Amino acid sequence: MLSGLAHEFNNYLGAITGAVELAMDEIPENSQAREDLRVALQAAEKASQMVKQMAAFSPRRNPPSERVDLNQCLRDLAPVVEKLLPVSHTLTLDLEEKPLPIFLPPTFLEQILMNLIINARDAMPEGGTITTRSRIDGGQVVVEVEDQGEGISLETSERVFEPFFSTKGIGKGSGLGLALSRHLAQRVGGSLEVESRISQGSRFFLRLPLCSE
Repeated sequence: MLSGLAHEFNNYLGAITGAVELAMDEIPENSQAREDLRVALQAAEKASQMVKQMAAFSPRRNPPSERVDLNQCLRDLAPVVEKLLPVSHTLTLDLEEKPLPIFLPPTFLEQILMNLIINARDAMPEGGTITTRSRIDGGQVVVEVEDQGEGISLETSERVFEPFFSTKGIGKGSGLGLALSRHLAQRVGGSLEVESRISQGSRFFLRLPLCSE
């Protein structure tokens, strides 16, 4: 039901976006009306992304799973993520030397990792280093994403995975990224936790089942 509603809502958003784009073509470049329409277009695009995230919570069959090397996925994703980071931010990889095979839909892994790294970026508005580590812990593969931000209180850390809860302020975040990341991790038998203290940054731990030979 939720995915169906999301589809219908996206159809309406598509009509709004198209109408706004056509209107912008009829308005001079430097007019205030064109700037107002640009803001409306950005809002519609953000709403569309939020609807897609909400739809991902609906119960349905997972996309096809594949056996992938977590370390290689992190290496492949790094250049993409770095384009989203300001010059004041640095991404470093500290990976286990040997391959870390896991079995899951690759799109799930990419979305989780992207959300975690972008969350780390937003936690450091003045800049800093995002460190991503990988290791084996028993029968699990662990990905750790650490930032050098201000950190969060214990009370807040217990709520960061709630849908629509956000510490970024009104209009700066949907509050769905971390909730969706945990949801996707749990759908493939994994987990996502956070460890943080005020003035000491935050560390997120993604745990996924190690794929046996």
